[in-house]
Amino acid sequence: MRHIIRGCVVLAALSSANAMAEASIHLAATAGLSFGGDTLATVYYTNGDSEELTAGGLFYLGLGPSIEFKDSPLSIQMLIGRHMDSVNADGGELEFSRNTLDTQVFYRAGDHRFGAGLVNHFNAEYQQTGFYAPSITGDFKNATGVSLEYNWMPVGSHFGVSVRGVKIDYELESLNHVPVSGFEAAGDHLAVGLYAYF
Repeated sequence: MRHIIRGCVVLAALSSANAMAEASIHLAATAGLSFGGDTLATVYYTNGDSEELTAGGLFYLGLGPSIEFKDSPLSIQMLIGRHMDSVNADGGELEFSRNTLDTQVFYRAGDHRFGAGLVNHFNAEYQQTGFYAPSITGDFKNATGVSLEYNWMPVGSHFGVSVRGVKIDYELESLNHVPVSGFEAAGDHLAVGLYAYF
C-alpha cells in the first residue's frame, strides 16, 4: 500500500511538471482532533476515573503550500505540523509529541477533494514527569506512514472540513538516552479537522 501511494505521488508530480509554469500556489492550514493508536500509558485518578495517553491522539496542526495546476483536477499539498497528546494530573504529566510532514496528492471533484499520500513523523518523544517517580523520556525513530483523506471544500471558499485516516508505526530508540529495542507502538488513527485555504 505504501509503495502504491508513493508511486501515485511521484506520477502526479511528473505528469504535472509541464504545467508548473501555470500552477498557482496557495497557503493551506489545518487543525483538528485525532483518535486511535496504541495506549502508551494510563493515569488512574482517586475518584475511579482514568485517562489514556495514546500514540494516535489527540491534537494536530499543519501549515504549508498547496500547488494547483491549471485545467487539472490534481493538486499537491505539503504540510509541516505538530501532533501531540497529553495527560495532566495533580501528581504529574504525560506527553507524546512529534513533528510531522504530510505530502499528499488531491483530486478535486466539485466541492470534494480526495487525497492520498505519505506522512513522515520526526522527533517523536514520550515524556513522563512527576507521579512520585523519576522522570522518563522515550525517543522514537523517525517513522513513515500512509494517509487517505477526504475534504469538503466548496469551490472558491477559503474554509473546509476534513476526515482522514493514517497508518503509521513508531519504534522506540532510547529510554532516558539509553538505547533500547523491541518496543513498537501503532499510531494508526482517524482524524477530523478544519481547513483554511488562501
